[in-house]
Amino acid sequence: MAEPVKATHGKSRTSNACDMCRRRKVRCDSATMPGNFCSECIKWKTECTHKIVKRRRGPKTRSSRRPSMPRAKLKDLVSSIVDSADSYILPNDLDFVRTLVIDLALHIRVLEAELKESREFVEATPSSMSSTPSNIGKSDADATDDDSEYVSDELAERFELLAIGKKRHHGSSSTFQLVRNALDIKGQLVGKQLTLTIDTLKRPEFWSTPKWQVYPEPDYPPYVFPEDDLLHHLIDLYFTKVNPYYPMLHRPTLEKSLWEGLHLTDRGFGAIILMVCTLGSQYSDDPRTLIEGTNSEHSKGWGYFRQIRLIHSFIQNKIETVLSLYEFQLYPLAAFYLHTTNVANATFFLIGLGIRSAHQKGVHERHFVVPNDPIETELWKRAFWCLMVFDIYGSATLGRPRATTVEDFDVEFPQECDDDEYLEITTSTPPSSDPGPGTSSSQPHSKLSTLSFWTHYLKLYEIIGAALRTLYSVRTSDLSNGMGMGISASEWNRKAVVELDVALNEWVNSIPAYLKWNPENQQHEIFFHQSVMLYATYYWAQFQVHKLFIYRSAQSHSESDNYDEHDTTTPTPASTIFSFAVCASAARSCIGVLEIQHGRRPFLPLPLLIVSCAKIAHDL
Repeated sequence: MAEPVKATHGKSRTSNACDMCRRRKVRCDSATMPGNFCSECIKWKTECTHKIVKRRRGPKTRSSRRPSMPRAKLKDLVSSIVDSADSYILPNDLDFVRTLVIDLALHIRVLEAELKESREFVEATPSSMSSTPSNIGKSDADATDDDSEYVSDELAERFELLAIGKKRHHGSSSTFQLVRNALDIKGQLVGKQLTLTIDTLKRPEFWSTPKWQVYPEPDYPPYVFPEDDLLHHLIDLYFTKVNPYYPMLHRPTLEKSLWEGLHLTDRGFGAIILMVCTLGSQYSDDPRTLIEGTNSEHSKGWGYFRQIRLIHSFIQNKIETVLSLYEFQLYPLAAFYLHTTNVANATFFLIGLGIRSAHQKGVHERHFVVPNDPIETELWKRAFWCLMVFDIYGSATLGRPRATTVEDFDVEFPQECDDDEYLEITTSTPPSSDPGPGTSSSQPHSKLSTLSFWTHYLKLYEIIGAALRTLYSVRTSDLSNGMGMGISASEWNRKAVVELDVALNEWVNSIPAYLKWNPENQQHEIFFHQSVMLYATYYWAQFQVHKLFIYRSAQSHSESDNYDEHDTTTPTPASTIFSFAVCASAARSCIGVLEIQHGRRPFLPLPLLIVSCAKIAHDL
């Protein structure tokens, strides 16, 4: 360590910070340290000097425009905007907003000037650069340049959060909407528009983030992707074996971003690529997809999946950033993979998080749209509907309440337009002629769409969701009594089953001709497997509607062999026999469909519990 340099000035100068501590803006202890050599300079192995002259207050020698607002208030304003960017409301007074923007711009200019002065000082003192610790690896001048770039990037991100499109969604039932309506009514009475800036009412001790809640940013190791040949092989498998049956991604957009190397610079997109590789690995025979040191097929793709960080700390500052499309797409992709593993229970927690994320973004409402980007708008809707399918499927298989119900969203179905056709339509349409939300691009009449299947599949799941709500709700009696029908729960169930059977019959009759079950004449591989999914799930839906009477019939017969015709809490023998017949027929039909599929091509894009349910019902 270099010998400490003794002070050459009087004791009074040591009452101020040394040049190093002043530049680093840390507390200086040179006045109390031996030889007046502060601990900060000892740590950095540099000379402890006091050469910077404290600038005197007073008028500037050169004319420069300064912000009209005091600096302290400007700092408080910037803090209030940054700390609550998502809920920050711009004042409606345009003159005030103009003054505010000018003051902020001038404040930034002053900060840039001060930064420039600090940089010039660092460059003018080479003695402090000669002994930089080796673990830093660069000079303080380089660090200052990096800090300047970091500050500029951070400011850009912070001010970007002020855009209206970045705000979180607040529905019509929110308190924010109530306050807005109240201000509108009062504004009409007083003859001027009123606004309320909530940030001015926030007390810093409750709304600012204290130091003990700031989590250190974790070190994210770089993603390890498969070799190029394997990478493209797995992506192709995903888009031929998974995406046609659960359309979550848009192949042209993904491949374009991959070709541009976005997965190497954007961790969100990189996670999507790893997730695609994970799912594609399930259909690959390449041994490189296995975990090193094992030959178990159950380890396929796990090496890609375990690199992804799905859930971040909800207290961490990063959670305040706006949800990205890539983060949202991870929820259905991960749910699709995990439900086939031995940790399937985690699937339904992810679904709940994904649905809450959709609510925060406003994806669940019809008017949601990404300006000037119809493809991204469509991808948000695709991911949302995949979550809906898994939400209903999880509720039916586990017997638990859904994370959301049909009353809570009105988003449109995804468009029935293939990826290549949709890309051509959107790229050939000028931005000024964007039809906006609520409209759909059209598939050429000469080409059958592979996405028509998905619309019918979603409609079938809506019927299953209605069955869960009307037949298996823990407060079924409230439904019948609340509708003023004045009937028993048992009678309500019988009437509901009739209506659900009608809905299922109407649905199966609405299936397009090229998707109807006709294995002898269906040579198109994708349409064949889509037909299998539609009909196997249709038979499973019949189980969901009629299994209620099987449960209660078994319970009532175990308690007594005598049937009381006046008992309204148990099903009648006729309804029980009918439900048994429906379930047995559905089981035979479902197994017949799956046997034909397995004999033709052993491929199963169905949830495994649907197949298990069919086998169990067949054996009854």
